[in-house]
Amino acid sequence: MALSALMLAGVTSCGGNQGNSDISFDSSGIIIERPGEDATKVKFWMYGDSTELQVYKELVKEFNRIYEGTIEVKLQPKSSDGYSDALSLTLGGSTAPGIFYVGETGFKDMAEQGMLMKLKVYHSQ
Repeated sequence: MALSALMLAGVTSCGGNQGNSDISFDSSGIIIERPGEDATKVKFWMYGDSTELQVYKELVKEFNRIYEGTIEVKLQPKSSDGYSDALSLTLGGSTAPGIFYVGETGFKDMAEQGMLMKLKVYHSQ
């Protein structure tokens, strides 16, 4: 449940590599573990009020517990002031977050520009 909520709460960028290309999934969308390798680290940008931040912290904590040693999400809360501009600028470079929150006003523009990746193919339910 935590995995589903985390994966569906954010949007995954397809701009910039950030080391995220070494994640492999099986046909059910489950991450394939590779023992002996360092955990893949993925940045997760979001903004929100204190309640939303606490929810995201709990989701990330649970996700990291489940996938310890395989993948580690680094939650990076941002201010809502200038968030969209900062995100747009970052998505064009190599420091873009692998997962980010985007409101409905920016979602359509990012989708039309090919800056988003569909996650449904990785989600089995």
